Formats: sequence, C-alpha cells, structure tokens
Amino acid sequence: MTEEEIFSRCRLVSSGGESSVYKALQSNGDVVALKVDRELRTFDPDLVEFLKTQKHTNVATLLSVGVCEGKSFSVSEYVKGVPSSMLSPMPPLIAVRILRGVALGLSHLHGVHKPHGDISPDNILVMETSRAVLIDCGITGIGAPRFAAPERFRGESPSVRSDLFSVGAVLYYWLAGEPLFASDKFDSVAEAVSRIESYDISLLLHGKGSLSPEALGALKPLWKGLLRYSPEDRLDDFDELDELLEIAENRLFAHTLDRKSKEKLWDTTLLEHIEARERTIEARAVEFPLGKNSFASPKISRDFLRWTMISLFVFLIVIAVFFGWIVVTRNAPVDDVGNAMLQKTRHLQSDENFVNDVIDSPDWGGVLMGAPTPIQEKEKEKK
Repeated sequence: MTEEEIFSRCRLVSSGGESSVYKALQSNGDVVALKVDRELRTFDPDLVEFLKTQKHTNVATLLSVGVCEGKSFSVSEYVKGVPSSMLSPMPPLIAVRILRGVALGLSHLHGVHKPHGDISPDNILVMETSRAVLIDCGITGIGAPRFAAPERFRGESPSVRSDLFSVGAVLYYWLAGEPLFASDKFDSVAEAVSRIESYDISLLLHGKGSLSPEALGALKPLWKGLLRYSPEDRLDDFDELDELLEIAENRLFAHTLDRKSKEKLWDTTLLEHIEARERTIEARAVEFPLGKNSFASPKISRDFLRWTMISLFVFLIVIAVFFGWIVVTRNAPVDDVGNAMLQKTRHLQSDENFVNDVIDSPDWGGVLMGAPTPIQEKEKEKK
C-alpha cells in the first residue's frame, strides 16, 4: 500500500456477501469510501482509469484500487447520501426525476462501452439535493438477482440493454416499495424474470393503490421500453430513456396535486434519513478491515504541512528584517557617542597642553616648589 492508501477511523457502512464498505479517513485528511472484498477480484484497468479520470456528477469517482493481505480493495469518493432502497416507496414525480440522473450516469459509462453490471436500489445513492450517484460500477458477476436481466441468468456479459432492464426493475421497486421479483431463492427469481412478458406492470402498481390513473398512464411507455424479455425489444440506449423520462416527468408534473408541499416533505424526509445514517455510521466501532499493520493514525495533510512550512519561512524572514532594523537604527547613536568621545579626548589633550605650558612658564615655575604665585606676590605688596 502506498502512503495515499493509509487509512484510519474505518467505520462500517454496509456489508454484503462479497464485500464490505467503510467510511474511512485517508492519510491526506480526505473522507473516502473503502470497499474491501472478501476474496481477490480482478479490476478492469480501462474502467479503473476511466472512473479515476472522467468524473461525472452521477457516478462516484474512483480514487485507487489495490491488494492487501490477500484482499482486494477499492477507494472511492465518499458520497454523503442514502441508498435509494431506504426511500421506497417514492412519489412518482420524485422517482422519475432521480431516475433521470441515473440515466445520465449510465449514458456516461456506456459512452465508452462500460456497462454498470449491478444496478440495484442499494447501488444508487441519493444525496441531499436528490442527486443520484451510481456506485460499484463494473461488476463482472450477475449482481443483485432481483434486478438482473434475463440474459444475465444465462451467463451473458452486462450490456446497455441489460442495464436498461435493471433500471426498469429499480423504478418499479421505488414506486411499489417492494421488488418486482420478490423471491429469496435464486432459481425462483430466475424463473420469475424469464416470465416478464406475462407481467402487467401498470395493473400491479394499480393494485398497490398509491398511484393515480394519470400517473400510471405517464409511466406505461417506460415499462414497454425497459421490462422486456428480449434485449432487442428494449430501448436502444440511455439517451432514448432520458427522452421518455422527460415526457413522463412533464405529465406527472401537470397532474401532481399539492406538488410544492409534497416536494418540501420529501426534502425534509430525505435530509432526516441522511443525517440519521451518518449518526449511525459514526456511532459504530472503529475497525481494521485490512489488518492493523496496514493502517495508521491520521497524518498531517500535505496542504497543512506545506502552508505550515511557508508560514515558518515568512516568520523567519520577518524576524531577520526586525533584527536588521534594530542594528541599523542603533548604528547612528553609537556613531554619535563615538564622535563625542573623540571630541572629549581632544579637549583633554588641549587641557593637558595648557597645563604643561603653565608649568613651563617662568612665572609659574615655582608653584610646584611651594613658592607663591605672581598674583599672591601682588596681594602681599598691597597689604
């Protein structure tokens, strides 16, 4: 593992049969999603490079992949949201709007011939702004059976049209609050999926009693283009799906009663779900999914270290300038004192010469021998 792949404060977000996902703090201070597989898996290098470099608002950005202690792992941006499975059932207008974001993300992937392969309610996260973000792209296996296309049960690789089928199954789940293929047994799900042509989706939703006739009519073209047994009978791509979704959204918008109050209630409910999920994650114990030797305490971020060094350098420059200023400002008084001392010395020399002259004078020659001075002589004569 490289320095960038040292993590701490790993808390479990979700766990499945093949992998577990953790909210982790990376060594550079970023919060990331760390997915640890239970077994070694092979990463598609082209898909990895694409997800790392070609960012999209509806697809989680991949940061790195690797292997540690016999387990493969991947690191992605941490999406602060909730799995769409937690929000079902949804109002039809909200569901169609969120699905348009999913379609845009899948169109981005399929533009470079990279199908998702495991579209399910749990692999679509919904953020506070109702923005959908796809995670876990590039699964090579069948993925979640309840949302897999019929050809996937036959061992075929994921494709645009298999992803389209999965999108249709997800939309039904969002509206009904339960999967279209509800069995817990793999074989039973496979059999139910194979009989998709016998399903009347509109009738099934009508039986739930939560959708109006206008809503059922707006959604009907979607089932015809998505939930079909043969891939050739489905839509061609996600651009075509987005066109149908736009038409459905406009029809639903026109027939939705109390739309503003319902949207406000949805926003409030979504925010509560997100905050509750974050509190639950943060309350969990810290784990070491790749072993304690592979993890370390958070290091000082590089940006913080860089700015600290810059600040220290500027501080040293300021100190140097300050002391230089003191030295310069004190040089003037020192010079003045030196000049004054020089002048004093010169006066002392002058006084010394004067004394010497007096001593050498004839009138003052006897002073040193105790003889009276000329002035003293004159004072004596006056008396």
